[in-house]
Amino acid sequence: MNYPPISCKTITYGRIRLLEEALHSFLQQDYPGQKELVIVNDYPLQKIIFDHPEVRIFNLDKTFDTIGEKENFATEKCKFDIICQWDDDDIAMSNHL
Repeated sequence: MNYPPISCKTITYGRIRLLEEALHSFLQQDYPGQKELVIVNDYPLQKIIFDHPEVRIFNLDKTFDTIGEKENFATEKCKFDIICQWDDDDIAMSNHL
């Protein structure tokens, strides 16, 4: 079967403990197709670093004026046409995708 690639997008601001759980939950997905997690962090005092081929992190030096702008930026950074919201406080079962 041919599975379409999926982008999951997360916006965050200083909520590392929650983000760690959401990231772990994403990495536990058993989706057989290509997938990515796009994380947008606009908390200028914090840089998130995590090296994994399915995770891309954008650390910004300026906070967005609105959450809508931040969500749009995250959507623009997604590589794939199918986009799943993956909030920084989400925990999902392995079959979520």
